Amino acid sequence: MWLPDDIAVVERDPDIVLGWLTKRIDVAGLPDRQAIVEIAMRPEHEHRCWLVLERGIEPYGCFEDPLLDESRYVYVEAGITVMLAVARGRRSWADTMADGSIAAFGNPDLIRQLPSWFQSGDESISGRVPRPKPAAPGVGLQRAPGVSA
Repeated sequence: MWLPDDIAVVERDPDIVLGWLTKRIDVAGLPDRQAIVEIAMRPEHEHRCWLVLERGIEPYGCFEDPLLDESRYVYVEAGITVMLAVARGRRSWADTMADGSIAAFGNPDLIRQLPSWFQSGDESISGRVPRPKPAAPGVGLQRAPGVSA
């Protein structure tokens, strides 16, 4: 499934963030007991979605509150651009929670575990997308017609 990465598109359809987040779930890091992540995105309008996570069960997202035991919830509030950066692996959960870009409320044990439920990826380091490593000189380069070495 193709998901757009353009912030203008995401602002019109914040559900895209849920799609990206589900692609970054690390099933090995999921909690033994069911946990629900309620995500409230802003600024123009508050948009909510939910992720239901539990080890051994296929994680899924929903657009209506699953209405499970409140002690199993982590409530997350952030701007759409921050959530997209986290969902795409450009920023880590831990960094955005530490700098206040993402506010998390609810069960303290679940809040501490939250970053381990998602793959961070190398691109999350320092919040920047890595640049491709340069190839060895001359590798992959073609000369324009009529240009000699």
